[in-house]
Amino acid sequence: MAGPPTLLLPPDQSNYQATPNPTALSTQLDGGASRFRADKLGAAITLTVQWTMNRKNYEYLTAFYRTAINFGADPFILGLFIDSGGIQNYPCHFLPGTFQLFSQAGQTWIVQAIIEAASDPSY
Repeated sequence: MAGPPTLLLPPDQSNYQATPNPTALSTQLDGGASRFRADKLGAAITLTVQWTMNRKNYEYLTAFYRTAINFGADPFILGLFIDSGGIQNYPCHFLPGTFQLFSQAGQTWIVQAIIEAASDPSY
């Protein structure tokens, strides 16, 4: 069986907003410093992303969303700048209800979404 499909259109690099999910817990103690402990390994990273594109790329992106990944229900691979200085491929999911056409003016379409990317275990 083949792996997840790869989205060949990377999001705008200047519009990433990455939020790593917590991997540690802390407990505030009366009269002293908090105590910390590891909670989970490999927590996913939530990213707000945006694509600014022409009509051809907009049609590709929406077709990929509707067909290749079943309206966001299936995983896909996306090249992202997260853990290193270069693009790495990450397994991702669109969070339900977040894939949206943000604006369209002339020959420019802007799509925004929130995705969850699996963290890179090598970091």
